[in-house]
Amino acid sequence: MTNQITTVETIRGVLVTVDRQVSTVELPAADVLRGMYRAIGCRTVERVPLATVPTLDMWVDEDGLCTATPRLNQVATFIAHAFQIHPTHGDPDLDRFALQPYAGNALFLAANDEDDCVDVPSGLDRLWEAAEALGDGGVATLLAEAAGL
Repeated sequence: MTNQITTVETIRGVLVTVDRQVSTVELPAADVLRGMYRAIGCRTVERVPLATVPTLDMWVDEDGLCTATPRLNQVATFIAHAFQIHPTHGDPDLDRFALQPYAGNALFLAANDEDDCVDVPSGLDRLWEAAEALGDGGVATLLAEAAGL
């Protein structure tokens, strides 16, 4: 009997652009950081942990707000805030008006127990629906359902 090691060649994430386009992206598992730079379109990234779903992170351009003409990512900002201040699972001490806006493209990836980036769970594919529902006020409900909250 031989031991087989299964290697993952790509990691699947969800990219949300400043133009409200939402798509699946695949990053090379061997060089996730370089894949993040390419997908987001930046040189440095910042991890934004989403408190109510500890296995999901949003990654953004760390310098996105510091550019000469920052482009606010309304969808990513709304999604991050919805996860951080969810009425039953968020932090009740957070002031939603004091939360940071996010600029530039945003990449959503899951994390395993070792904090390595892994595929976004299939249930969170509903980020597409969340992006479309942004103006309808139904995003928090969709996100909570997708995360099983």
